[in-house]
Amino acid sequence: MISLTNLLLQLFLTFHSYGQFILYPWGHTNQGVPPNYRDLHSLGEVAGDAMTRASDRGNKYIVGSAAQVLYPAAGNKERQTSAD
Repeated sequence: MISLTNLLLQLFLTFHSYGQFILYPWGHTNQGVPPNYRDLHSLGEVAGDAMTRASDRGNKYIVGSAAQVLYPAAGNKERQTSAD
């Protein structure tokens, strides 16, 4: 097991096999936004635009929390790695 106690986590990225979504923490509710919403959303849009340009199909990526984009989902890795 890897201990992350003394490490500063700068990025946690997961890939999913369905959909073109970039999801950030706060998927447990569609009420409000995380404290660092602007940073998360901006970074997600930059990543989505880069992946769209790199895609041979021109896939567009939707950025938001799971609750905003799909449905509320508690206990996911995005939430568990968030410091809020």
